[in-house]
Amino acid sequence: MNRKFNYIYVAIVFALISCSGDNNQTEKEFFKAIIENTAYKASEIRAVHLGESIQVSSENSENNSAINFNLKNYQGVGSYAIGDSSENENIVNYALSDDTGVLLTLWSLNKTSSSIGITPGSIEITYDDGKVIEGKFSTLHVYNYHGTKQIMVIKNGSFKADYDF
Repeated sequence: MNRKFNYIYVAIVFALISCSGDNNQTEKEFFKAIIENTAYKASEIRAVHLGESIQVSSENSENNSAINFNLKNYQGVGSYAIGDSSENENIVNYALSDDTGVLLTLWSLNKTSSSIGITPGSIEITYDDGKVIEGKFSTLHVYNYHGTKQIMVIKNGSFKADYDF
C-alpha cells in the first residue's frame, strides 16, 4: 500500500512540475543537495500549499531526477521530522525517470522507514512569509524497496522557492 501511495505521489509531483504555467525559475529560487557524493541542482522548483500541508518539488532535467517532500500539519518556520514513526505522515522522495518521464525507480523516507532500520531525518524551514519558503536539511537516507541500490544518502540540502498560488 505504501509503495502504491509513493508512486501516485511522485506521479502527482511530476504532473505539477510539468504543468506549471510559469516555468521561468528566477535566480532567487534554488534547490541543491549532494546525492551519493554527486551535486544535484534543480532546473525547476515549485512550492505549494495543500490544505494544512506544504509540498516542495524540484526537478533536475539534466539527469531526469526529482527530489520532493511533503510536510503535513505545517506550522511555519521550524524543524519537521521525517521517517521517525508510523504516525508521521511527512515524506521525502527521490525519483529517477527516463527521457519520456516514465518513473524508473523511487527512493523514499516515510512513516515506515524507522520500522525497517532507516535513520530518520528532518527538514528545517528557516523562512516562510507566505510568498517565499526557504529551508535546509543535513542528511536524509532514502530507501528503495525493490532496487539494487537500496539506500541513497541525500545531504547538505538547501532550497528557496516562491509559492505557486
